[in-house]
Amino acid sequence: MKASILLLAAGEGRRFGGEKLLAPWRGQSLIQHSVQATLATGCRVRVVLGADAQKLGREIQDYPVEQIEHSAWAQGLGSSIAKGLEGWPPEPGPVLIHLGDLPLVGGPQLRLLVNTAERHPDLVVTALAQGLRLPPCLVPASMQSVLRALRGDQGARSWLRQQHPVIEVPMPEASVDVDTPEDLHRLPPAGP
Repeated sequence: MKASILLLAAGEGRRFGGEKLLAPWRGQSLIQHSVQATLATGCRVRVVLGADAQKLGREIQDYPVEQIEHSAWAQGLGSSIAKGLEGWPPEPGPVLIHLGDLPLVGGPQLRLLVNTAERHPDLVVTALAQGLRLPPCLVPASMQSVLRALRGDQGARSWLRQQHPVIEVPMPEASVDVDTPEDLHRLPPAGP
């Protein structure tokens, strides 16, 4: 079954000082980089927006993605995942959960996860970086009820660490997230 991608972009970027995903990098906003990476897989994409929903929505309005606004975004990552999965995907299938603040995770890395999941459709497939299971991760339909029940600020990380067996795909890029302006300035200025 074809995978779908849930891109989480609902947080307020408190440590960044707000509007993190609108910050420019390599001539585009971080949200545009993330959306382009997800679309490079050929999968259907839903973006969960929250704190800066109107501005981010305008930023990605020309991309063929579904936008969903999460009015209770302040409850945290877990609630954003659950909201994003409400009534979606239309057909049961795996869902790749990706975060909007992982700019070094591009289309090739996401395609690798999707391709691996196609060969192992009943297993969780996750990025492995610095010895940790990190997002992005692909969750088969049979396990999504756990994600649909998430609440509050607890995302899927603790659940992901407890899952066995899991296919871990080495992906050092997954350890580079942007939380502060300093993180953004440490990113490589040009390249693939």
